[in-house]
Order: sequence, then structure tokens, then C-alpha cells
Amino acid sequence: MSNFDYDVVVVGGSLAGLSVAISYALHGGENILVLEKKKKPIHDCAGGIAKFALDEISKLLELKRVVSFIDNEIYSFGIITKRSCIFVENDYEEDPLGYVIGRVKFIEHLTRKAKRLGVEVKRGASFENAVRKRDGFRVTYRNHRTNFVTCKYLVGADGALSKTGALMGFEVPSGDDLHICAQKWLQFGVEDIKLPYEGYFVENPQDPDDMIIIYHDREETPKGYLWIFPQGGYEFRVGIGVPQGYGTPYEYLERWIRKYLESYTTLDKIGGVVPTAKPFKEVVKGNFALVGDAGRQCSALHGGGMYFGMVSGYHLGRALANDNLKNYQNWYRGNLYKILKLHYLAKRTIYCMNDRDMDHLMGIVVRVASKDLMALSSITFEEIQKIFRKVALRYILRKPWLLVKLLTL
Repeated sequence: MSNFDYDVVVVGGSLAGLSVAISYALHGGENILVLEKKKKPIHDCAGGIAKFALDEISKLLELKRVVSFIDNEIYSFGIITKRSCIFVENDYEEDPLGYVIGRVKFIEHLTRKAKRLGVEVKRGASFENAVRKRDGFRVTYRNHRTNFVTCKYLVGADGALSKTGALMGFEVPSGDDLHICAQKWLQFGVEDIKLPYEGYFVENPQDPDDMIIIYHDREETPKGYLWIFPQGGYEFRVGIGVPQGYGTPYEYLERWIRKYLESYTTLDKIGGVVPTAKPFKEVVKGNFALVGDAGRQCSALHGGGMYFGMVSGYHLGRALANDNLKNYQNWYRGNLYKILKLHYLAKRTIYCMNDRDMDHLMGIVVRVASKDLMALSSITFEEIQKIFRKVALRYILRKPWLLVKLLTL
């Protein structure tokens, strides 16, 4: 691959893109460039990740000192609707269910590791264009001035509205398949919040400072949900995601805050987009590959993509180092694609449900999966998928009309 300026150019220097670069270097790859348009990383997501997921990522990418980018440990979570709720708690003496990650610290940690492995990372470098040339690409980016480089492999890790993906013929999500998100970083006390399910903080035996809350209501969070992620020190990331075309998410968020929070202090606010579309069957075209949100490697059900994107980045990096992108495509179709399809079907199912249906589903989750959910700190991802299928099957058997409706979507 010596006829090119770089063997690999990765467009996007966030979690998925850096995972590709680190994996590539760990597997013996050399001469790789990562382009990131932001000069500095920002807090652009809630940052929640399950314990098993972070453990796996740390092992694959050989990450050390993971405590340096963990903002908070999570020992309980709740899912709340207008009429019902589910709480899962963990004993303080056991492992946490998961963590709230400091995204800026995490990206900086990955960037330092990538550079130690010989990866060239350029921040403030905005991708402009890519043209296929011979057996590779001619990439144009701007960093104070216009620059041109050639590479054999090009990777699109540039987010939900992937410019690289669009150039290579991949469809960009929109409408119901693209959720617009708004998040505020707030400080408030336990006594300041009043939700429809009374006493959700008061009756929970654990400290609310280590509990994640997911809230859903068809009017207040249409085709989406609101989240409360504890940052620690009674600071919380409160955000909402709604599909494109359903109004401004900040308006929904502001109405919710005014309705349910009596007193609070705003520390920061951000916005972003998340792909909740039907997953791509193919994420490779010739010498080009997509990864992370750019490749729709994100749960259409809950919008989380940190784990999916970084694990995919690992497998893509290994395939690039072996000079065989087919290995990445085969892994994706045989593993992650099946999971993402299941999540997309679940999203479409919820879109068909009214509030009464949601309450019924919550009851099934409690009856069918409560014991399994209590073991989330030690559960594997495959076991979570089994729980998911078990609950879905029970619900479909009780609501056969829903299956008919889903088949017509």
C-alpha cells in the first residue's frame, strides 16, 4: 500500500473512529490518519454504558485506567410511564450495573492511546470530499487551508448525517428514522422533582445520585423518551430525543423541566442527532467502510451507540490491518446486524402502541424478566438479547393484532 500517502484515512475522530485506529495499530497496521472537524471534544451524549460493555471494550482495545473517564457508577435504574414503572436495583457491595462516562475525558484518553501507537490524529480538520482514484481515494480536507491526501482505504465514522456515506451512495436517515436530541446539565435536589409516578426517588432505597431514569409519554415525549443520567454531586444530564419533524426537542425538554422540576440550576446544554433507522445490510463498498453512527450501528430502540460503535470499530480495525474488509462485513452481518434488526423491530412495535399497551408491556417485563434484570451487572450481551426476545414473544402472543400491523409497516 506504499503508493498512497496513507494506508487508511478515518473521517471522524470520536469513539468509533478512534476505536478503528487503535485496533488497526494493535493488529500491526501502520500509516493511518484520523481527521476530526472539532478542535476539542464535547459532551454530546448522555454517556451511559453497561458494565459488561465497558469491560469488553476495555479488553478489546487494551484500555488501562478506565476509572479516569468514569464520571459516576450506576447501581439502579427505572423506566417510568404515566401509569406504571419498573425499578432495577443492585446492592452496593456488588458490581455496578453500569457507568456514566465523561465523553470528553474518554475521547481524550483514546486519542492519547492512539497517538502512542503511532496513529496520526488531526483535529480541526474538516472533511470536504473523497474521489475514487485507481485502487484508492483522493481525500480533500480543510485545516486552515485545503489539503489533499491519498489512501487505499477510507472509513466513514462521521456521525448520523455521514457526509462520507452520502458520497459513497449510502442513504442518510431522516424523518422517524432520525431523532433530534436536546440535553441540559442540571443541578437539583431530590425534593425538587415530581413525576407522575409519585415518590420515585423517595421510595427507592438507593441514592438517586446513582440511578438512571427513563421516562416515556406519548404526548410529552412523542416517539421518543426523556432520560435523567446522574453525573454525581446531584448534577444530572436531562435530555430528550424526538423524531425529525415532531417539533423542537428543546421545547419539549423545557416544558418537561418546568412541569416536573420545582427548582434547578442550568450548568450547560447541548444538542445532537441519533440514527434510529433500519440497519444497513452492507457497511462496506469496495475499499470504503462505515462504522458507528455513520453506519447506523446504534440502537433504534434507545439510541445508545457507544458499545456498538466501538466494538464495530475494533473489528473494522482488525480487518483493515489484515487488508481484508470482507472480514468486517462478514462479522457485521453474522453478529451486530441481527441485533440491530431486533432493536429496529422493537422501535416500530412501540410506535404502534398506545399508553395502555405500554402499561401492559411493562407488566410483562416485570413478570417475565425481573430476575434476569437484577443480574445486569454480570449478565452477557447475548443473555440480554434472550430476555428481549422472551418479552417480545410473550407480548406478541397476547397482542396478535400487533404482529399483523408490523407486517404492513
